[in-house]
Order: sequence, then structure tokens, then C-alpha cells
Amino acid sequence: MPERPNSFLCRVLPYICIALFIGTCAFAHAQEPTQQQLLDEVRALRAEVKELRGQLTAQTQPSKEEQARAAADVMRDASLHGKMLDVEGFTAGHDQRGFIIQSTDGRFVLHPWFFIQVRDATNYREDGKHNGTEPDWQNGFEIRRAKLILDGNAVTPDLTYQIIWAVDRKTGLLSMEDAWARYHIPTTPFAVRAGQIRDPLDHEQLVFGTQTLGAERSLVDNLFLNGDGIVQGVSVGYGYDTESVIRSEVAFTDGFRSSNMNFQDFSTTNADWGAAGRVEWKATGNWQNYRDFTARGTTDNMLVFGAGVDYTEAGDTAQLLHVVDAQYERPGGLGLYAAYLGRAVRNNAGPIASNGGATGTKATADTYDATVRVTAGWAIGEHWEHFVRYEYINFDPAELPPTAGHRYLNSITLGSNYFFAGWRAKLTGEVTYLPQGSPVDEDGTNILANRGGNEVVVRVQFQFAI
Repeated sequence: MPERPNSFLCRVLPYICIALFIGTCAFAHAQEPTQQQLLDEVRALRAEVKELRGQLTAQTQPSKEEQARAAADVMRDASLHGKMLDVEGFTAGHDQRGFIIQSTDGRFVLHPWFFIQVRDATNYREDGKHNGTEPDWQNGFEIRRAKLILDGNAVTPDLTYQIIWAVDRKTGLLSMEDAWARYHIPTTPFAVRAGQIRDPLDHEQLVFGTQTLGAERSLVDNLFLNGDGIVQGVSVGYGYDTESVIRSEVAFTDGFRSSNMNFQDFSTTNADWGAAGRVEWKATGNWQNYRDFTARGTTDNMLVFGAGVDYTEAGDTAQLLHVVDAQYERPGGLGLYAAYLGRAVRNNAGPIASNGGATGTKATADTYDATVRVTAGWAIGEHWEHFVRYEYINFDPAELPPTAGHRYLNSITLGSNYFFAGWRAKLTGEVTYLPQGSPVDEDGTNILANRGGNEVVVRVQFQFAI
């Protein structure tokens, strides 16, 4: 039987397909990379990535100098904000004065602070009870002073102010003490102050209550100068804003002891009017050391002489207070202060701690009181300062109460201070001895009237200011 035409193709076709398949696989296998080629490609890619990463780091990372500058800026900013809080052009923080709030340009400054004096006092009077026939002991704690103070400047550094509120140690009520504004006339040595001010009279009375050597001001200061000597009025000062060797201040006031009074005259208020003035001459040293009674930190000899006067009228009474004083300090811790104060009163009809005026028909007399104060201090190292103070008062007998047994007063005080942190934290211990006692009470100094026997006062006081 004859063969069909495609029988040959049918027989060879399978072999052709197998050959094509084998050839295709061989070609594909020949095109695939070897394992070594793959490893080489991976290494090349890693090298490229490393190079790109280095280029990126070099472009974004600062140099060592830039890093150092950035770190310094961060530390400076952190230090600034640790002390100062920036709020719309104002900063709040602290400096040598304490905590302050101020504008960045210094035109507005507010310095709020307070201080407290906690005292334990013991008084022994040999003839203190039963009409002077038996001894008397008194002891107790008191908050001798607690005050809140705001001071600073407004609008310009030449316009300064101070407001002080004090807590009454017997009632706990607040009352206003200093409250004044002062303007220094630019490019001149003159300044004008108005409000409730310290009478420009006596150096001890003008020194702030936290910066006295003793736990308490002198007996003379408390009896005759009303402690801080605050009056209402206006004053003109010279030389306090410069390095002048002479400083002075004169004031026209409502009279001595006129704090927190209205505009009316005596006898609605304590006085009709008054005038006062003080002048100081710096022979050597600097005025900064004259602001307190310690020689701690004094590096140059300082010697300052001062004199003051106050004239006050109250009804038919006229009082003339006059003071001369001197303060000396030297390196090594020695400090000396001495003062004479006299008081002349015409038609004196009031108690000693008054201007002498009285209402009614009480008999009057012209009187004169003479006083002396001398203080010496020795600063030892950073923390200790010892001191001694002597006071003498010759009272005019016409102004003493009938129960007074004598007219002379001698007072000797020995004491020591330990400064924990300067005036901000101070512990004071002192003993005051009055060999004839005191003819009058002055409980601000913890002294009580005694008919002539020995009197001893012991004070321990802690002072804290912030």
C-alpha cells in the first residue's frame, strides 16, 4: 500500500521538538549569571550604598566647630532660662538684691522681699515687783519685726520707689511704714523724694533694721527717735547719686512721728509741721560701707562724720532734736560708731516717747535730754562678729513720771552675731546690763521701768530675709 505523504513528517516531528527544547534550555542556561557574578554584583551595590551614605552624612552633619558652638548656645540658653523667665519683654530672676522682675531695658524693676526677726527675751529687775521691794522675771518669744518690702524703679532708673508694710508685734495687723517715690534729676547731684520717708536726722535711725549689729536698735533710738523715725513730707537730696564726698538732705514734713496721719493739725494728729536736715562728710573710704554697722568685708579705711536736726511744732510745744555722729571702719574687721543726741522741748507736756505736746491743763516746762551712744564691733572671719555698746541718758526730771526713782540711765550691751548667709540669715545673742535700771518702759528693747535696782536683759534673735 502506498505511503501517505505526511507519514515521514509525522515520524521526524517529535525528534525536531525535542531538539528545539534542548537547544532552548541550553541557551537559557547560558544566559543566567553565575554565583560568582551575583556575589560581585552584591559587593558593588554595597559599595555604592556606603558611598552615598557618606555623601549624605557629610552634607547634613555639622563640623566639630559648629557642634561646639551649638552646644555652647544650648547651655547659655538653659542657664538664662534657669534664672530668668522671658515674658513679653520682661525677665524674672535673682541678683545680689534678691528676686527681681524687670523689663529687658531696665526701665521697670520690681524687687519684692520680706524679712522676719524672731526673738526670745528675758528681763530681770532687782526691784521690779511690789513697789520695788521684790525681784521680777519676765520671759517670752515675740516676732519683733516682720516686714514686706517692694522697691525698684519705674519708667526710668532715675525714678525709684519703696513701699514697706510691717506687722504689729502685739496685734498682728499690717500697717504702712515707708511709702515714697524719688526722682533723681539727670546729670545733676540733686534728687526729690515725697511720701512717707525716714526723717533725715540720725544715722542709726536711717540704717535699715536688718543691718544693725545688735538684735535691737539702741535705747536712745527707740525712745527719742521713734525707731525708724518715719515722717510724711517732701525732701531734696544732694550727692546720693554721685561719688561726692558730701551728702545732704533737707525735708519739710508734717512733723516728727507723723506716719499714717491725715492732713489735720495737732491735736487731731501728732504735730502741726516740721523741718529736718542732715549733712554727711566722707573723710575717706566709700559710701557702700556706710550703709550698715559691720566692718565685715571692709577693704579700705572709712571715716564719715554726720550731723542732723529736726524741728517740730505741736500746738504750744516746739521740739528740737539735734545729732552729731561719726563712724569708722578699717580692714581687719574693726568698726566704731559714736553719737551725741540732744532734745530740747519748749512747754513739754507729753511723755518721753512723744513730741511733748499734750491737750488739757497739764503743767508744762522747758526740758532738755542729753544722750551718748558708743558701739564697737570686731568681725572675725566670714561668719562671726562680736560687739559692745554703751549708752548714757540724762533725762530732764520734769518729764519723768512721779514713780521714777532716778533720772540717769547707763546701759552696757555685749553680744555676738553669727552670719549664716550675710544679713539674710543671722543669729544674734546679747546681754544688756543696766546698773540703775530704767526710769521708763521701752518694751521694744525689752526694757521695763525699774526704781533703781539692777536690770538685766538677755536676747536671742534669728533674722531671716529673702
